[in-house]
Amino acid sequence: MASFPSVRAHGARLRPAAWLVLVLGLAPACGGGSGGSAFAPAPGVSLRIVPATPPILQADAPFSFTYDVEGGVPPYGWSIEPGSGQLPPGLRLDITGRVSGTPTSEGAFAFTLAVRDSSLTVRMATRRAVLEVGGFDVEVVSLVAGEAWTGSGHELYAPAVGQAVTFQLVGSTVGGAIVDAEPSARRATYVAGSEPGVETVRCTRADGTYTFLRIPVVGHPAAGFVARFSTTDVWYVSFERKEAATHPFATDFDWSLAALGLRAPSSTDARGTDADLLAHLYVRLEVLRRLNGHFLLAADGSRRPESLDISFPFDPPGSPHLAPSPGTQTPAVPGGYNVISVQAGVEDAPDLGLSFSDDALNPHLENVSTTPGSHKRGAFVDGLIAGLGSAYFSADLLANPVGASDVPALRSLVYGTPSPGGRTETLRRVADAWANMLACVLAHEIGHALGLTHSEGLMRYDPAWLESPGFVTSFGFLDVLRLQDALPGPLR
Repeated sequence: MASFPSVRAHGARLRPAAWLVLVLGLAPACGGGSGGSAFAPAPGVSLRIVPATPPILQADAPFSFTYDVEGGVPPYGWSIEPGSGQLPPGLRLDITGRVSGTPTSEGAFAFTLAVRDSSLTVRMATRRAVLEVGGFDVEVVSLVAGEAWTGSGHELYAPAVGQAVTFQLVGSTVGGAIVDAEPSARRATYVAGSEPGVETVRCTRADGTYTFLRIPVVGHPAAGFVARFSTTDVWYVSFERKEAATHPFATDFDWSLAALGLRAPSSTDARGTDADLLAHLYVRLEVLRRLNGHFLLAADGSRRPESLDISFPFDPPGSPHLAPSPGTQTPAVPGGYNVISVQAGVEDAPDLGLSFSDDALNPHLENVSTTPGSHKRGAFVDGLIAGLGSAYFSADLLANPVGASDVPALRSLVYGTPSPGGRTETLRRVADAWANMLACVLAHEIGHALGLTHSEGLMRYDPAWLESPGFVTSFGFLDVLRLQDALPGPLR
């Protein structure tokens, strides 16, 4: 299962690096390099441009190639005949026959290449040439607004039919790897390394044509949010459920973001725009950071001496770890984990959240979801949004929800980089307030599942939560002692 459904459902497509094909006559020879013969030819030998196929270019990447010539008397002078056409924008030809620069535009660019020698009676040769800058598509699944996170895996897929495709990292500087390659199926998996940077993947078809794919790699903002089995209870917070039939969004969580201006009202598909995705991620990350704080872990998920024995992974644990089936409540099992959802609630009660109790049937293992014939369980965004005070909302965001101009600000929030200005502080205020509320309700319901009652602090609901976005609360002293006894649960 992917980290977030919006990415998993549609994937993300990077435009592959451009490739260049040079057509010089009909001869399919390879060449390039010297810019001229190393030996003076015998008198009377004619001059000609050697047919050549230079390496395929990458869009927006530096390129250099030198044409070759036969016959005549060196040194030679190269040029493009006036009025005959032009090189692709970003490239230039110097007098030695060297083409260099960085191509910036795709398309076919035709021109006449000319070379003159240094004989007493100057000889000249010309040849019509076409430089085509283009490429074949390669999809990269689950990128985050066009970027890979360190340590994350991404499927590479070339949809072109009929030819096998191989994938190879070129000069990796960030420690990435290509694994699970299936050339006949035109797919492989790229695993990002541990350092930020830019990876270059060479994608080669069976006929020898190839393109370069550049994948930006950034630091994983949730690297510490991992499941610590055998030492902690593991709780996965699911933002992926949809219980309400009254809105068109893919999840109830996305509906709540749209209600706050943190998602465009037209972004009802799973992924949305880059701005929608980054806003979704930022709130989700802040929820987990605050949950860590409630259970006395560091915000980044790392343990401290006083931390309670619980962990909140960013991704749902995979095999062999198990959670109960949706809508069921089962006893603890070795390697099992809990699920609690951010979702819509019940129509017949003003609940903000609901959890199983900690009883003989459910010793610290549950799936907080819908059981047929009973109340839904989780943190209920519809009840919360309906009760929020005006201090949680921004008139500017409601009138102008997040869009392309907010991407730099949202990136700075997700990755913790300096603010670029714009609406950064407005976005932070609204997103942090909503994340704070959700984290409090989730911690409250997890507390119930671990045996706590409406006793003190975080376990005693205060209506002021809905009116004060910056409220701060925590588990009371006695409840912390109870949690120390309850965590980790049986068979952990």
